[in-house]
Amino acid sequence: MRRFLLLGLAAITSFVVISGGCKRAAVESPKNDRQSPAIRVSREGTDAAEPAIVADGAGNIAVAYVEHSGDLADLYVQKYDANGKISSDRVRVNPVAGEVRAWKGDPPTIAVGKDERVYVGWTRAYTAANAKGSDLVLSVSSNGGLSFGAPVKINDDEKPASHGMHSLAVDDKGHIFAAWLDERDIKFEDHETKAAAAMMHYEEIEPNSEVFYSFSDDGGETFAANKKIASESCPCCKTALLAASDGMVYISWRQVLKDDYRHIAVAHSNDGGKTFSEGTVVSDDKWQLFACPVAGAALASSAPQTLDVLWYTAGTAGPEGLYQARSADGGKSFGARTLIDDKASASTPVILMIRGKATALFTGADDQVFSRSLDEPTGNPLVVTDGTAPAAIISSGRTIVAIVRKATAKSEVWLLAG
Repeated sequence: MRRFLLLGLAAITSFVVISGGCKRAAVESPKNDRQSPAIRVSREGTDAAEPAIVADGAGNIAVAYVEHSGDLADLYVQKYDANGKISSDRVRVNPVAGEVRAWKGDPPTIAVGKDERVYVGWTRAYTAANAKGSDLVLSVSSNGGLSFGAPVKINDDEKPASHGMHSLAVDDKGHIFAAWLDERDIKFEDHETKAAAAMMHYEEIEPNSEVFYSFSDDGGETFAANKKIASESCPCCKTALLAASDGMVYISWRQVLKDDYRHIAVAHSNDGGKTFSEGTVVSDDKWQLFACPVAGAALASSAPQTLDVLWYTAGTAGPEGLYQARSADGGKSFGARTLIDDKASASTPVILMIRGKATALFTGADDQVFSRSLDEPTGNPLVVTDGTAPAAIISSGRTIVAIVRKATAKSEVWLLAG
């Protein structure tokens, strides 16, 4: 097991309990955290996972997560104030009980906009008994997440199809952007499980998907006509969206190339998300895989026209692990990739900007969450906590991390603050 010592990451080397306040007593983690205990966000005895997290300008925190019960699921938002105390009772986002569809590779999305508006993207099951797939919808709260209005459908097709692996971003003007993988035009045929998928424990191969996007200029009341960005996208690798401070908008996905090579690609928009370029492959990882690794990319921008991309690969171009590449021309081209960590597992990482420095948060061996500087990726990574599927933000100078932990046969969502 790797031990930890990493200089320059003071913001996440000391985690403290987020108090439960008067609403609910803080429940300490049953596991042995290396920094400090965590508290459970989800309710005891429930099966919960797929966290997403956001903070508003005042430092108030909202954690979205999914509670599962057999084939049914519900989406909840739990709020904390800037001091880390529960500020209100949790609220269910979906109006119809059990209609949420989510899994480890496709959690809900959450973002904040102007005037305390909170936006939650999620996938909704069809009501018809034999209908397969789900609609992508957006629920909006105009009171800081205390309640949510009726969901607005984002995809504009009518026949049942899969619309998932979605991402969400809101720019400083209040424009809302959504990207997702879409199967409205995909023909499904019987297929066999490839040996590579079984041996590597990846998801069984299925037909490739397509990348679609849309935007809203009216606070999420309506969405523009859907547009396709790319075809032949890896069907189980989540998209990522970034609305950068310089007005650029970026979308990433994992492109499936000839002979099943699977590489991260990025499209950029320089007109506020109205149109996007064709995709640019970030790195020739030489990863040939007849399955989907369930591993999307993370995006961050620290300066105008600058884009950092963080992703997992197991291609033959180098060691298996987590890599970073940077574009200095708005996503048109990328420099040589840098190996960040060679023990990272196949999953979707997180990039945090801490005092102008980029830091990676990712799942590693033995269901542990690690962090490592992207500017100085040397030495051993910092062990943040036990868990998987990290979602994280920087709020009021603190790093807030939501993670999933196994509790017997069920999962729980936990929260830590640094």
